[in-house]
Amino acid sequence: KGFVSIDCGVEDDYFDNSTGIWFKADTEFISSGENHDTFPEYFLNNEQFGKRYETVRSFPNGMKNCYTLKLEQATNNSFRIRASFAYGNYDRKNKIPKFDLYLGVNYWTTVNLKNFEGFFHEIIHVFPADTEYVCLANTGTGTPFISALEIRPSNISTYGNGSSLELINIGLYDLTFYPGQSPGVR
Repeated sequence: KGFVSIDCGVEDDYFDNSTGIWFKADTEFISSGENHDTFPEYFLNNEQFGKRYETVRSFPNGMKNCYTLKLEQATNNSFRIRASFAYGNYDRKNKIPKFDLYLGVNYWTTVNLKNFEGFFHEIIHVFPADTEYVCLANTGTGTPFISALEIRPSNISTYGNGSSLELINIGLYDLTFYPGQSPGVR
């Protein structure tokens, strides 16, 4: 319950053998936009990512395009929402767009990728109703697009007082590597 994985830009639902996750096509969550394939040379060839970065849905029309997320018994419950983006030169323009991401009417973040490969934004969010919206807003700096949306149940008591909380992506660095020794991460 509340575990939803959406691969944006695919035509049909599928089971991803490399991740063990069932992905739904995004057509039941949004009626606008266009499907595109990314270029194979930009695929993230790592089994943990599966196929989710091989397609995108782009939104060349409209200022704001929203995915409708309907979950049973979601009201006042918290969920982790991950929005994934991999430009992959899908539009053959070699120019990465910049655009805003919203949860309903509330600003979430600005999507500003540094390369053609993948990145994601995550947030822990308490649903005010059984339906919530993830929206991509055109800021005049390129066509918004999205690769995947994933929703997972969460325990907000671990993270705070019931308000949304953005999770920041941080890198892991090897702090204990010496010649002749295996790398370690702390």
